[in-house]
Amino acid sequence: DASSSPSLGLLKSTPRSAIPIRRPPPNGCARNVGQLSLDLMGSFAMGDVNRIAESFHWPGLQHQQAQLVMNRLRHLARQSLVDASFWPSLASARDGGGAVQLVFSLPHQVLELGVERYSGCYFVRF
Repeated sequence: DASSSPSLGLLKSTPRSAIPIRRPPPNGCARNVGQLSLDLMGSFAMGDVNRIAESFHWPGLQHQQAQLVMNRLRHLARQSLVDASFWPSLASARDGGGAVQLVFSLPHQVLELGVERYSGCYFVRF
């Protein structure tokens, strides 16, 4: 039940069979963790690895590291994401730190990604 989800129920009004509404790219980055979760849900629903990559924290990665991340994102983009819930970190709750838990249906898999606040925006990282 998405209404009890730590993503604060932001996804509860969206039927599972519909593509969640995603922030248009010209509107900038995800300014809160709820928007980050919605961006991830929408990007995975489209199966667009480039849209998924927009939500990733890239600063500081070398070229080879970035290639590995893109390969991993390409693999994940082929899977069906059913939930993206934010879990705040007690140690860094003030700065928006925590994790996003991605739940995939087939094969059933749960992946936890760190959440990073950078320049007023929220991003995920492996």
